[in-house]
Amino acid sequence: MKLISLNVEGSRHWPLIDPFFDLARPDVICLQEVFEEDAARAAGRLGMAHAFSPMTLRHYDFSDENTPLRPFGIAILSRDPLRDVREQKYHSTARPISAGDAATLEARRATFRQTLLSAEVTAGDEALRVATTHFTWTPDGMSNRYQEEDARALMRMLDDMPPLALCGDFNIPRHVNPLYDVFIAKYRDAIPDSYLSSLDLSLHRRGGNPEAAASLAKFMVDYLFLGEGYRADDVRLQSGVSDHYAIVATVARDTPQGGR
Repeated sequence: MKLISLNVEGSRHWPLIDPFFDLARPDVICLQEVFEEDAARAAGRLGMAHAFSPMTLRHYDFSDENTPLRPFGIAILSRDPLRDVREQKYHSTARPISAGDAATLEARRATFRQTLLSAEVTAGDEALRVATTHFTWTPDGMSNRYQEEDARALMRMLDDMPPLALCGDFNIPRHVNPLYDVFIAKYRDAIPDSYLSSLDLSLHRRGGNPEAAASLAKFMVDYLFLGEGYRADDVRLQSGVSDHYAIVATVARDTPQGGR
């Protein structure tokens, strides 16, 4: 199964993303920071099934508050039907879904949901479970109490699920944020160590700031985590499609020892 995971940064980069998907021809696509209407449009043009999980409402043009509010979250697209789709919240606000407020961490906490979206897909004769999330954001990449609470809740949720391939934007820089160790205690990190960052500074809004760019150049935050019995081959990061690199990989079940 050819899998792509990508933080699309809302509506900004689709003129780059659409031809990338056309050329790559993935079997499964996991998207973060995607508007529901864009996930549906991309699925339609690619002839794929899809599932969407909203995190909040955001203006369709991030920089223009006059543009309409739209459901904004994560999605899974698949060339084959999605089965046993699960949308699970590991942080939920007390209010109905509303406009996201990122002015403070407390406001963000009150207006953003943290969800895990998963589904079973078929690749050849194999049934594979794929999950994606956009994990809790912090301003400096270091853990805070909200990330720590959500990591505990997410891991409890994952403990009750079958093995899977888990991908997405985790906002946990590798070897910088200690919560990275929580995930690799359960999963294998499939992103090669040769990649130091998954942020594309040529398209990132802070890429032109030398001080910020020096820090972000060490921020590996997008992952493909592999559960027991899963493997990933030909794993690479693709630049030039969004403010994050796309993860591209071939995911399959491990061949049992002695198997054919």
